[in-house]
Amino acid sequence: MTVRNELQAYLKETGESMRALSLRAGLSEKTVSAILSIEGLKSRHKTLAVT
Repeated sequence: MTVRNELQAYLKETGESMRALSLRAGLSEKTVSAILSIEGLKSRHKTLAVT
């Protein structure tokens, strides 16, 4: 499952908005939107993981 698919499933399951998720993750809302909407963008878990 891709990060995109996981995010879509999470948002659908929880009803959380992209804005709320982005604030919790310390990302801009545009980043979450881009992950979900830009075809061919292949974000990896490692890229998004907080260390």
